[in-house]
Amino acid sequence: MPIFFTGGFRPFFLGAAVIALLNMLIWIGYLAGSIEIYSLFSPSYWHLHEMMFGFVGAAIAGFLLTAMPNWTGRPALKGFNLASLFGLWILGRVTIFYSEFTGAYFAAIADLPLFFILGLYIFREISAQGTKRNLPIVILIFLFGFANALMHAELIWGIETEEYGYRLTVMLVATLIMLIGGRVIPSFTTNWLKQNGGDKMPILMNRYDLITILWTLFSMLLWVVMPVNIFTGYLFAGAAILNAIRLSRWQFLAIAKNPILLILHVAYAWLVIGLLLFGVVIILQIDQMDLPIHAITVGGFTTMILAVMTRASLGHTGRKIIATKLTILVYICINISVIARLSASIYDVYETGFLYISAATWMLAFGLFIIQYAPYFFTDRK
Repeated sequence: MPIFFTGGFRPFFLGAAVIALLNMLIWIGYLAGSIEIYSLFSPSYWHLHEMMFGFVGAAIAGFLLTAMPNWTGRPALKGFNLASLFGLWILGRVTIFYSEFTGAYFAAIADLPLFFILGLYIFREISAQGTKRNLPIVILIFLFGFANALMHAELIWGIETEEYGYRLTVMLVATLIMLIGGRVIPSFTTNWLKQNGGDKMPILMNRYDLITILWTLFSMLLWVVMPVNIFTGYLFAGAAILNAIRLSRWQFLAIAKNPILLILHVAYAWLVIGLLLFGVVIILQIDQMDLPIHAITVGGFTTMILAVMTRASLGHTGRKIIATKLTILVYICINISVIARLSASIYDVYETGFLYISAATWMLAFGLFIIQYAPYFFTDRK
């Protein structure tokens, strides 16, 4: 079979990077008045939908399809089945963008099945292994598909569910980061510190982590249904404190000289900042909800995705897990992008300039990722 379809990370990580670059190019072109978007979604909702279900969705699929064999000891999805799943993802992107021509029903039929099929596959693999440890991941993937359905429901039936669908998606991805990040960040940090003579080790997942995840999950669930309730704001402030303490337990400063490990901690720090900004914006009744949303999505989600994609792509193609200069530049660019995007929300006078800086550094980050990592996806393990 083609090497490209021997592992889920190969097509889906490359697809995630390409769609991230294209979506931003289209969006900034639309804002400049030079590109037209042919989606039945409003341009802003097309942007939100495709960043979450196109870009983030592809990254999640690539990660889970790659991690599943390690979690279950079962063979990886590959060949025709993997190609079909990837083709379904591509079909969704095309039909959503051209839904003015395909119609709302066809766009939904093309776009919605992916995450339900992915959830069923993961459930089958976990069930065959006979352990319940990873079942929460299955639930989150099914809910991810449900959130996508909520966004389509407004197009089809005219019911106002887009906002709920988008907020639910943000909540689910944040939960995935807390669950999976809470496993891999302290684990990778511990391994590196042991190899390099570290004294104090990170604290692995325990009851404190569970309390933190549940508190944050409850905070975001209330935000889905009551986005401006002041009680939700105070819960977010508490969630930020709990997650900041959680991050501090992973020996953040001890790994500062290892960029490919440090970036995982930086991504989680952006999640903490986003939670804190949610609290501040809601408690003080500031009309700047895009500030915490971009801190979490561009900062937390995207930085974590690039951190995981670079690390996993190196490891699963048999290369040393070391950040090259190009990879470090990817990390720098995405952090400049989030800082510029937040600055655009804060400084209205310079909003356009900061938006262009954010878009340019975003596209540069993913362009550099494609330049370095795309060849790895088409070649066998070293």
